[in-house]
Amino acid sequence: MRILKCLLMAASLLLTMQAHAAPDSYPDHPIQTIVPFAPGGNADITARLVTDALSRKLGQPFIIENKGGAGGLVGGAVVARAKPDGYTIMSGTGGPIFASSVVAGDRAPYTLKDLVPIGRISTVPLILAVNSKSPYSNFSQFASASKTHPGKISVGHAGQATTNQVSVLQLQKALGTTFIIVPYKGSSPSVQDLIGGQIDAVSAEATACLQYIQSGQLRALAIIGEKRLAALPQVPTMRELGVRGVDVTTFAGMMAPAHTPKTIIDRLSHALGEVVQDPAFDHRLEQLGGVPAYLPPTEFSAFLANEQQKYVHLVNEGLIEIK
Repeated sequence: MRILKCLLMAASLLLTMQAHAAPDSYPDHPIQTIVPFAPGGNADITARLVTDALSRKLGQPFIIENKGGAGGLVGGAVVARAKPDGYTIMSGTGGPIFASSVVAGDRAPYTLKDLVPIGRISTVPLILAVNSKSPYSNFSQFASASKTHPGKISVGHAGQATTNQVSVLQLQKALGTTFIIVPYKGSSPSVQDLIGGQIDAVSAEATACLQYIQSGQLRALAIIGEKRLAALPQVPTMRELGVRGVDVTTFAGMMAPAHTPKTIIDRLSHALGEVVQDPAFDHRLEQLGGVPAYLPPTEFSAFLANEQQKYVHLVNEGLIEIK
């Protein structure tokens, strides 16, 4: 009996040691990074930039897998249901992190409680853009046409419950008109359709459309953000144009499944913080239209809780419908 008891105690001690030792060796194989949108958009561009730097810092590859759909819920659900061992994480935006689940209501496959923050990477202003061949040379012409011909101008966005969608709804309300609102599985498909002439305008992150504005394929009408974009100093903000109530800004951040060991979260967060605070990374991110804005887990958690309440209010006000 004494021998059996000793064996059980030894086994228990061994398991405990292994449980504590595993995070210390983390990571020892590739990390799957889910991006809940199509390739080429804000979330994807930011994820590829940051995971490339994280791979070099942590010594293991971060494998990007794009899983778009349902405003990011498809990809977000993969992470929420994954084993909490640090080898499946999300690099996403507000939609898949919390907003889409608020909008989906009881049908949501997960909520913010099923995820744990690693850290915020950046904030990204949105741009209202049209094709360079569009008859709208400036925002005033666009606004006038939308009021004169309600229900005629088509505006694309990145998907249900994204800040892109909210900005289009806010703009529609501010102008007292209606658009043909076209949802996509990410900003990249909406931008490509705008370039192809299938829609009239988009609300897209600077990271998703800046290169096409600079190449002359698209024309920026307004910045949806607090200040003008350094890369587009001639483009006014909505506030400067006298438009009130169109004031959302998207962000990018990393999340892991709930119950992921704190030692793993701390290791990822520390590495992420070093990456985002590196001048070379910041310069590249700013070239793409992003603004470095790292927040560690505790501060990021508080930020997310506050942002989630904004969406609850939007649903309660009827601006966004539960679907």
